[in-house]
Amino acid sequence: MRLLVTRPEPDASATTARLSERGHAVDTTPMLRIVVHPEPNLPRPPAAIVATSANAVRAMRQWATAAQWREISVYAVGDATAREARAAGFVHVDSAAGNVAALTARIAERARPDDGALLYPAARDTAGDLAAALSAKGFDVIRTEAYHAEAVTTLDDAVRARLADGGYDAVLVYSARTAAAFADVLDRGPPANLARTHLVAISEAAAAPLAARAWSSVRIAAHPDEDAVFEVIEALASAG
Repeated sequence: MRLLVTRPEPDASATTARLSERGHAVDTTPMLRIVVHPEPNLPRPPAAIVATSANAVRAMRQWATAAQWREISVYAVGDATAREARAAGFVHVDSAAGNVAALTARIAERARPDDGALLYPAARDTAGDLAAALSAKGFDVIRTEAYHAEAVTTLDDAVRARLADGGYDAVLVYSARTAAAFADVLDRGPPANLARTHLVAISEAAAAPLAARAWSSVRIAAHPDEDAVFEVIEALASAG
């Protein structure tokens, strides 16, 4: 299949490599650019760290102080974020394998408010309010903006031409912000021919900014992770 990956780097390259290994032809057009913020000035190390994205962990890797935090527990929203934390050298990593609600429940189950403050290195723009949910359970949460994502406003000429010709079997989207940025670029024209192209999204929320367009179909992964996205791709490939 000819696929288009819209994730920001470095995730786009990792996804492309996995899909290429499965025999697919893949183009990448990262629709967000990740910008890391300066290290926060914390009075003391946190009792634990809460990570809702791999980008948050990557931002922390650039903080000099974080090198001293490797023994601090990290509560990760999902397996991909947990893998990034382990790769960064964190020893005690616990994956909620779900969403923010699952992460909140996991922290409430395994941590105690009197252990100390939780550090939440967040994106500047977030979909939910994890800090408020944890505060409601009695936790002291230090929310710091670790990074933000800038929308990319252009497409590579080759990608634009292939979209106009209906040359992609599927477009993959992994977040609502990525999908919104892609929608905005499509609106700038020339028109894309999507009648033979499937939209494959990691979640309903990720699909929403693009779902109303004239796709061949809109497919949602059974679980909000990349393996589930790949299951959709393989089902489409098997169906011909």
